[in-house]
Amino acid sequence: MGAAKRIDPTQSYVKKKNIISFAIATENTHIHLADGQSFPVLEGEIIATDQQGNQFVELEKNLDDYVPVVEKKKSFLYESMAQGYMEMGDINREISEAFNHAENEAESATKRLITGAYND
Repeated sequence: MGAAKRIDPTQSYVKKKNIISFAIATENTHIHLADGQSFPVLEGEIIATDQQGNQFVELEKNLDDYVPVVEKKKSFLYESMAQGYMEMGDINREISEAFNHAENEAESATKRLITGAYND
């Protein structure tokens, strides 16, 4: 049996493709559908947009049919890891630049020892 994502039976779920965001039209405009149709939207009307970018005008009386949901970011761990790597990269560069002088000094001292410059 493969690993299955655990679900919380006390929590409600919604398919991501059904998540809708709302905006109120600030001016008279048009919404354009994927099939090329265009519909006028009047100032103050509610424009609903789904996750695929499809838009439609929703009536205010139908807003009770929608339940607010909070979408969890899947990439929080990825983003924090990427930020950490960038910060560590900056720190590593600073350390490298700080010890570059010491490394060069050690290399020149080694060359002097090998060539016998210290024996003079």
